[in-house]
Amino acid sequence: MTQQIKLSKMTASLGFLCILILAMLSSPWLASEAVDAYNMMLITMHQAPSLAHPLGTDGYGRDVLYQLLIAGRLSLLIAGASAILSVGFGLFWGAISGYSHGTIARTLKQLLDYCTTFPALFVAMTIVAMWGPSMLRLLVLLALLSWVDTAHLAHAEMKRLRQQGYVQAVRGYGLSHWRLFFWHMLPDILPQMLVTIPSRVAAILLLESALSFLGFGVQAPALSWGTMILDGTQVMGYAWWVGIFPALALCWTVYALLVLGDAVRLRYGIDKSSAMSYDSSLQVSRR
Repeated sequence: MTQQIKLSKMTASLGFLCILILAMLSSPWLASEAVDAYNMMLITMHQAPSLAHPLGTDGYGRDVLYQLLIAGRLSLLIAGASAILSVGFGLFWGAISGYSHGTIARTLKQLLDYCTTFPALFVAMTIVAMWGPSMLRLLVLLALLSWVDTAHLAHAEMKRLRQQGYVQAVRGYGLSHWRLFFWHMLPDILPQMLVTIPSRVAAILLLESALSFLGFGVQAPALSWGTMILDGTQVMGYAWWVGIFPALALCWTVYALLVLGDAVRLRYGIDKSSAMSYDSSLQVSRR
């Protein structure tokens, strides 16, 4: 029964994400109105949800559903690209720190532990306040603030692989460290890193929305779910639909990504082994 519930959740989450992505991709053909902040239509300002506008209109008279799809496309694009960058960076950092010995291994692991203590939201706000907002800067910043978990996992898996019999046997044949690392060990831990991408996208999506909500992320006239929620808080008393629907879309998308990520990890049996190897790596690093 539990397995059926998990399967139904995964199917529903995958279906929701597919429909959402298809709707986002087809959004330019769903409406002909412009989406910039200067295209005001005073006649249709703050109209409640109706057949003409299923999710109502905002303070500029624009369709909230159309805005939601456009904003979600940008939010997911930033989150997806940042997640790929963070997983790649975390994979190499963690794998090198787990494979190395001596001073290099200790230095990389200590830096990794230090980065774990950084409050991501505060650091992101500080950097944006110092250097100003930029779409490319935001993408790279989100990636650099989200690689630590992947690095911990890669570090633990690489230390576990070092104790495997086939690795010891390959070393006995005199294979170089670079060939052993890139051709044998790194491909073995790569699938376990890739299945973390859905949950990483969900975490970065929340972080990006929080930054945009606070005014440190996506800037007008561009749209993201965070900026739409911010606009909605200003008119919540008489136009609740402006902020509620983007917030619901954000929550449902994050939930669907997390369910999908958990389902993929369970499908390939990665969750328990990763947790065990991570615990063992912590014990080794404390000695």
